[in-house]
Amino acid sequence: MTHIMAIKLENRIDNATLVQNIFTRYGCYIKTRLGIPYHDENQNLCSNKGLIILEIINGEIILDLKNELLQIGDISLNIMEI
Repeated sequence: MTHIMAIKLENRIDNATLVQNIFTRYGCYIKTRLGIPYHDENQNLCSNKGLIILEIINGEIILDLKNELLQIGDISLNIMEI
């Protein structure tokens, strides 16, 4: 079973370090990580929002990872199994 987690950051600039620290702790379980920054259409600057897609190789840690990320705030996420 493959587990995919999609994480939307609303305050990327302030929370990126906190999110990265959590990813480092769960690094052995993250097979694939894809970061997609948002870009404002009228500016050449990166937005303060971001999207991260994770492929998790151990479904047993999904809820722990989810709960830690949601404690940061300004984050929404969805999990799917395929």
